[in-house]
Amino acid sequence: MMFGNARKQAADPSYQLPAKRRVIWEHGQDLAVFLSVSILVNILMALSLFVLCIVLIVIYDRPPYILAQDQGYVYWRTTEADQLRYDLVRTFCDVTTTTLYTINPGGYDLTPIVNMTSAKVIDAFQKHAAENGELTVNENHRRLWRIKEVKIDKNPPISGFITIACRGEMLDYQLTTTITGQQDAKVVSRETLLRCYLSVVPPTPINPWGLVLEGVQRYDSPDEIKDIWSGCEPIPADSSPLQSPLPPVKKKK
Repeated sequence: MMFGNARKQAADPSYQLPAKRRVIWEHGQDLAVFLSVSILVNILMALSLFVLCIVLIVIYDRPPYILAQDQGYVYWRTTEADQLRYDLVRTFCDVTTTTLYTINPGGYDLTPIVNMTSAKVIDAFQKHAAENGELTVNENHRRLWRIKEVKIDKNPPISGFITIACRGEMLDYQLTTTITGQQDAKVVSRETLLRCYLSVVPPTPINPWGLVLEGVQRYDSPDEIKDIWSGCEPIPADSSPLQSPLPPVKKKK
């Protein structure tokens, strides 16, 4: 008997059910594996977030850096105004005083230390060099200054500065003409002490030391050198604060 359009069809003998059909509990195992991987990923993300929070807390608690802008540069202020080191002071004094006291007949250029030395000191040395320039060229006079040791002066005649005593050797080379007409180099060596008066300023890319040479006094007498040197103390090799208070940092207008 047929109902409506329905009609009998013969079964397809080539059709077969799949050999292995996944049952409901096998799908549950796949879900369990996925959940395990997800939990592991979440744990790793939580640990990473925890480490990041610790890093942010450490950065927040440390003393902040001071950003400043000078001559078109933005720089990190790394020199501490209330601390000095031996290597820092010696290098600064070596650069400035060597430029000031080194004389050659070919010229006298103080441009490299303009940003490290006060204008009064620059003008005084340039004036002296100009007044003696002709004599220097005629006599072929050469001078070389070498620092051997630096200390901090606790009894300076001028207060308000960081006073550094630089002990070294001043060498004067001068060509002399002998009786036979030959030229001979005469070398005069003397022990010299320089009192350098320093002030603290914000460091710049041109002056990374954060110091300015405000004045300098020269002593050639052995008695004066011995007396001044006996009142000096060594500069700490590390960043230990000095016992004497230092002048405040000058603020640029």
